[in-house]
Amino acid sequence: MNIKTLFISILLASGLAAQEGKTIYQTYCSACHGESGEGRKGAAPALSQSSWVNGNPIILSDILLHGLQGKLTMHGEEFELVMPAQSTLNNKQMADVATYVRSQWGNKADPISEDFIKKREEKNADQVGVINTWKFNNGWKLNNGFEVRDLTFKVDNLLSAEFPYTTDFDSLKGVTPDGIEEEKEGLLDPRQVNSPDKAYTGKWSGLINIKQAGDYDFSFGTENAARITIDGKVLLERAKGTDPSVGSIKLAKGLAEIEVYYAHEAKAATFFRLFISGPDMNMLRLHSMNKRKPAPAIKINPTDERALVHRNFLVKSGERTLAVGLPQRVNFYFSTQSMRLTQLWNGEFLDAGATWIGRANGKLAMPLGEPLSVLSEGEVFKTSSAEVNSWADANLKSVDQRFIGYHFDDAGAPIFSYTIGGYTFSEHYTAQKGIKKLTRKITITAGEEVTSGLHWKLLEDVKKLGEASYKSKNGVQLNFLASSSTPLLLENDVVVKITQPTTITLEYAWE
Repeated sequence: MNIKTLFISILLASGLAAQEGKTIYQTYCSACHGESGEGRKGAAPALSQSSWVNGNPIILSDILLHGLQGKLTMHGEEFELVMPAQSTLNNKQMADVATYVRSQWGNKADPISEDFIKKREEKNADQVGVINTWKFNNGWKLNNGFEVRDLTFKVDNLLSAEFPYTTDFDSLKGVTPDGIEEEKEGLLDPRQVNSPDKAYTGKWSGLINIKQAGDYDFSFGTENAARITIDGKVLLERAKGTDPSVGSIKLAKGLAEIEVYYAHEAKAATFFRLFISGPDMNMLRLHSMNKRKPAPAIKINPTDERALVHRNFLVKSGERTLAVGLPQRVNFYFSTQSMRLTQLWNGEFLDAGATWIGRANGKLAMPLGEPLSVLSEGEVFKTSSAEVNSWADANLKSVDQRFIGYHFDDAGAPIFSYTIGGYTFSEHYTAQKGIKKLTRKITITAGEEVTSGLHWKLLEDVKKLGEASYKSKNGVQLNFLASSSTPLLLENDVVVKITQPTTITLEYAWE
């Protein structure tokens, strides 16, 4: 393939990804961020001409993977964000929607690939919960010019095991050159010492590259004694057990020499935090984050006679999700927040080790099979009195919904109950052993007042196989076994319009 052909292929691939990303954006993002990325005042920032969108691709990728919460100022407007992870979008869908956003409304940034999203997911494997905005405000300043150069670490093991409450660093015998380590990430990490149970003194030496002259604050926290010097001058010094210390200094543009001494008490906790604040940066982290050991695997499965419901924290499930394992070894996720069936898989149920040992110790509870996505994040119930052509149609509006709860059948399988627009839904799931199928029976009753034009999305991104049979791109087949409501195909989404009390029986099948 010649260079010209390769260039055209790349352009075509990027254009296709952006086109597919448009559909995803209209379905899951536009309600908050606007049809044209203009945002929603006080609720969601504009994506048009956004420094976060056009900047480091890590930011947009990680927000899609993990969600975002906290205070944020964008385009001069302040927001208090709570954005969930787009947990049921796969890596390709995340890449497509990110590529679309980075190429629209005045944004002119490079595409984001599926492989890039996958690598970010792997790198953040120990990320627990939603990311706080402070990380995005400050965590990537290293990419905007600030850096620590030539950082090395030396250890003096001559320190007495009798740790004093104050440490005279000047009286130490000196930091030996033995075991000099280069801190390749440019971050201070005292946990590299092979014998943390012993007392030792460590010293970091390096150069900080100051891009803008001004006043800088160094905030330091540890349970042990420490000292920081800048260009040979002691900036701050602290004894064991004192509160976090802050030292201020005026720095000129250019390189400044930094030295950090750290005296570790035998068997003391290795708690070590160092931040720098200054012009255009606030609490930028200079220490390495703790790497938690993964929790041991604890496999949980239903018995041959009774189903199992797991109500804890689940990988790629969104908030308020229940995992259900049926005795026939057919498993699924059901969201009690949006009333949607989100994932299907067969075989073994869950690895709950990380949750039960302590959910700060690694990943959340994880499916032991290969889940297939049924419905991505977003509303599955909307209402419209007018005819609509797509799930993103502006005539479709949100509708009140409330999860009531669930009770169990004789085999321990849950029967979910919830209300949507005056209708009450009751859902019961069954399966057959050895067959990759899940039967879903929904009984719908009406209250005194009901919402007219209630639309219910059941499967997305499909092609029609027969009169009442559809198959999604990722291999989930939906068959209508019994329904008084005729399914609609709105663009590529299967939708049912609820106009009266009814019973609908659905079958999900996969290979």
